[in-house]
Amino acid sequence: MSESRFPLTFKNTTLLRQAFVHRSYANESAEPLDDNERLEFLGDAVLNFISGSCLYQKYPQFSEAKLSKLRAKLVGQTHLASLARQLHLNEWIKLGQGEKKNRGDEKDSLLSDVFEAVIGAYFLDAGIEAVREFVEPLLTNAIADMENDTTVEGQLNDRITDAKTQLQEWVQKNYGVPPHYRVIEERGKPHNRTFVVQVLIQNKAAATGTGTRKRDAEQKAAAIALNQLKSRNN
Repeated sequence: MSESRFPLTFKNTTLLRQAFVHRSYANESAEPLDDNERLEFLGDAVLNFISGSCLYQKYPQFSEAKLSKLRAKLVGQTHLASLARQLHLNEWIKLGQGEKKNRGDEKDSLLSDVFEAVIGAYFLDAGIEAVREFVEPLLTNAIADMENDTTVEGQLNDRITDAKTQLQEWVQKNYGVPPHYRVIEERGKPHNRTFVVQVLIQNKAAATGTGTRKRDAEQKAAAIALNQLKSRNN
């Protein structure tokens, strides 16, 4: 990996390298090697904060619900994977043999995870303002594209509502508190893990979902809970 070709400058290049280590590669390494999942977790939080701040300032007329929907689009898997491709992050990803055979470096899920990991690493290396300076132009361009496509209002109403967002809106409206998610089980080997996530409403278990990523399991749990709640109220 040539750091000189990378679009961001890191003081700690170890962090940068770790951001590209998929767990499949770490598991096959002859020596102990940290994968990028903790950095991915951190990057997800940083991106949510920066995108939320950006949208709050850009759209003072929008409600919390509309801002949440737009943020879900900006930090969603499809958009982050697109950004990863634009930045050619796939060229640096370290994958195990199985993931290589499955062309993991072309998967939206893996590319979006790597983008988040890079953001997490850059936050640790350079701080929040440096990350903001890098990320905000990318977000602004994405918003401009949506505004040119239709109206932002149309995007919000028709195209970017995922199950978690819908469930949060419904629960907030009817119970006044947001739902919460927790991992109740992890199955399989480290390189082929399945997560079981439970969604709680008013601290009571509402539904469970499974997926190879925590966020996928959360989406499935949210979709099941939402269908159950709507059925009871029809």
